[in-house]
Amino acid sequence: MQLKTDSNISLLSKSNKNTHKKRDSDNVAEKLVEMIISLELPPGSVISETDLIKRLDCGRTPLREALQRLAQEYLISSVPRRGMFVAELDLMNYVKLIDAVGLLESFSAYSAVDQCSNDEIDDLEDNISKSREAYSQGDLLNVTELDFDFHRRIAEFSRNDYIVDAIIRLYRLISRYNFIALRNGIDLRISIDEHQKIIKSFRRRDAEEVKNLIYLHTIEARDRIAATILNAGKSVFPTQLNVDASFHNQNNTIRIGVPTMMTGPGAPMGADIVAGIGMAVESINTSSGVLGRRLEIVYADIKDTNVEDSRVGAKFLDDAGVVAFFPGCFYDPSCGIEFGKYYQPLLHASAMKRTVDPIVANIQEYGNVFQMCASEENLGSNAFINLVSLPYEFPNKSVAILGSDISYDMVVQRGIVNEARKNGWEIVLNDSYPFGSIRFDSQLARIRAEDPAIIIGSISSTESAVEFVNQFLLNPTNSLIFLHWSPVASKFISILGEKANGILWQTEFGYLPTKENLMWADKFKTEFSREPGMAWPAMMDDMLHIWAKAVEYAEDPKNYSKVIEYIRDLSTHPYRGRAGTYGINKDRNEGLTGLEWLPIHIYQVQDQKNVLLFLDTKPFEGTDAVAAGKIRMPPWINKKLLIKKTRG
Repeated sequence: MQLKTDSNISLLSKSNKNTHKKRDSDNVAEKLVEMIISLELPPGSVISETDLIKRLDCGRTPLREALQRLAQEYLISSVPRRGMFVAELDLMNYVKLIDAVGLLESFSAYSAVDQCSNDEIDDLEDNISKSREAYSQGDLLNVTELDFDFHRRIAEFSRNDYIVDAIIRLYRLISRYNFIALRNGIDLRISIDEHQKIIKSFRRRDAEEVKNLIYLHTIEARDRIAATILNAGKSVFPTQLNVDASFHNQNNTIRIGVPTMMTGPGAPMGADIVAGIGMAVESINTSSGVLGRRLEIVYADIKDTNVEDSRVGAKFLDDAGVVAFFPGCFYDPSCGIEFGKYYQPLLHASAMKRTVDPIVANIQEYGNVFQMCASEENLGSNAFINLVSLPYEFPNKSVAILGSDISYDMVVQRGIVNEARKNGWEIVLNDSYPFGSIRFDSQLARIRAEDPAIIIGSISSTESAVEFVNQFLLNPTNSLIFLHWSPVASKFISILGEKANGILWQTEFGYLPTKENLMWADKFKTEFSREPGMAWPAMMDDMLHIWAKAVEYAEDPKNYSKVIEYIRDLSTHPYRGRAGTYGINKDRNEGLTGLEWLPIHIYQVQDQKNVLLFLDTKPFEGTDAVAAGKIRMPPWINKKLLIKKTRG
């Protein structure tokens, strides 16, 4: 098939704005790309320099330069002592390519909506017209190039050469699969119509809609193309098409939605949530899947989880066909309400009474929303009870307490204050600050004046907690420091390093240090090059497995009433997971806490590692993998001065 050339389109060029004079090797590379994408050079075929020199009427030097370039683009494979080959086709790699480009392109387009001109949007309309014409004429290679051109133009809206180059590289690899699907009868009009919707959202300058439409388009197109190639079977390429056995169920996947905080103040938690559920899905898919079907994640960024972001995210995921929602956590109770308007179950671990109460108030309507852990009311009292029971001689009975002004931190702080008063301690500071603050001058001035035995921070922002510790250590007092929640993120220790040693902290859930869990944590570290956060990766793993068991019970992921029934009755068949044992308070769709359920964890950072000291209000006694933890004197405390004060 001869390509109907369009001087503005090239599957090799980085940009239409590229005006440098083409070298001979550039022309050769473009011809080779066309031959590879059109399958004139089949996957896995040997690259013969002699043959290509004749076919392309080129010299050996520009040919070799072109082949080296395409090897860097993964279109050519070089095998030592065997030669060069056209890269194989592998449907599992295709899925990875599409997933990568879907995330990259949708987020780059979101930020570029206000940057593109009307003329550039008109160029997209022109692309649509040419695509329809080429498709009607059966000009499949031109159709493939026009699809590439559409996405390249959107990438250029970002005004970011790195994003443009990354997207072009990905789509160049994807184009071969697109061409195969076209040759085997896929109806491209669906994709062209989806392109038209994307253009309309650009004209409206609706960034959220653009992002969602592009992401949805990539995953929908991926499934259509994969199904077409699979239906064509290995007869298309008897030896060259690698179809992993596990991929035969790819078009029979179960989609789950992960609407989480990928940007905004909750992004550090969002990173752990995404990593945790991704690893859990990979584990399930590696075994037998759910009902013999693979799981597939569709993501939505719900930012700070307000009403509008939650509403948009819920509709997007419902349109994408997901059968369950796993946000991890959310700050705003409206998030649960917006997702509760749909039929799919939602499992989260926000640990906030204010997210549960609206569900309880209308549990018939929102009974599909489950908080899989208990709320925060007991966390403050638990923290203080454990602190004063430590084998530590306090120099006085005074405590400084501070926390941010968000509801969660305020509830925990209130519990600490009440328990301190009950135990006869003097509260020398009880202060709040705006969430996200990174300056603590006034609070530390008061702390240094009072020299309390304990400083307790209900500080759920990791960034704030890091800054508090840094500023405290500039002129420390002889005080134990106890932080609620914030050190749960692995970056707390990675940022502070040795400065984190001695910090005591608490989380309402975390993975237990068993042999199995430590092996799982090692795998996480290998995959993500960092320690797992103490809470979210394990919690996401547990929640996904609970839902999977519910689906097995219901025998259909869309039998929502049966799935929800299984989760609501969880206390009658508890699930033993990485963080503990899960049960549900049926009156509140809320998880249970305590030693026999999900225990509260209290740690101390020692040698830049988290050492478990308490489970609930009981000293940790060790497991099959680690010994019982013992408190260490924090390095900033002046032991001699402390002894004098205590004796005096």
